[in-house]
Amino acid sequence: MLTAHPTEVQRQSILDCEREIARLVATQPSPAREQALHAEILRLWLTAMLRLSKLTVADEITNALPISA
Repeated sequence: MLTAHPTEVQRQSILDCEREIARLVATQPSPAREQALHAEILRLWLTAMLRLSKLTVADEITNALPISA
């Protein structure tokens, strides 16, 4: 996914994480749900909202390319 703004990929990952947290909160409580919820909250907490350094062209390419398995 190529974006018009270099922080869009980062914003999308934050939105994805928030959606997953909302989905988990709406499910039945279980140890597996609690573990997944903890992991998603930690991932959100560790995701920087703002970039502290300027992106290079290589960074933008890396962010836009799909991760290969």
